[in-house]
Parts: sequence; C-alpha cells; structure tokens
Amino acid sequence: MLSTLLYIGIGQLLRYPHLLNYPVKITEQNALRQYTLSTRFLRYLKMIIVLIFFGVGLNIIISPEQLQPWVAFVVLGLTIIPLIIFIAASRRVG
Repeated sequence: MLSTLLYIGIGQLLRYPHLLNYPVKITEQNALRQYTLSTRFLRYLKMIIVLIFFGVGLNIIISPEQLQPWVAFVVLGLTIIPLIIFIAASRRVG
C-alpha cells in the first residue's frame, strides 16, 4: 500500500517539476535541462522504490523471522547513489 502511494505521489509530482527544490538557481538558460534531470531522477526513484519494496517483501517471504542485514545497505545504496549522481549532474549543468 505504501509503495503504491509513493509511486502515485511521485507520478503526480512529475507533472510539476517547477515545484521541486534544486541545488542551483533556475534560469531561462538552464530550466529545461534542470527539469529534464529532475524528472529523470524521479522516474529512477519510482523504479527504485518499487524494487526496494519488492526486495523487502521477498526477503520477508523467504526468511520471515528476520530481515537480512545486507538489505539495509542495498536500500541505502539504491537511494543515495542516484541522489549523488543527480546533484553532481545538476551542478555540472549549472
């Protein structure tokens, strides 16, 4: 249920990229590129959220007594690495 709500919420947010926070000032020269980067990032984030919930659900089915410790590292990696890439690309484009 939470995964579905996040998926729908991010999908709605994709319609309004001008409402997001950006690491650089948005000007007429960089607006199209920044909005393209942010919508691409949000689409990746939607996919990552679905994969995380699928993986955690699968882990619970396979091993219901405990969550495997590597799951936390995978979740952190899947969320932080794309964010770092987006911020670096956004600053590079300026």
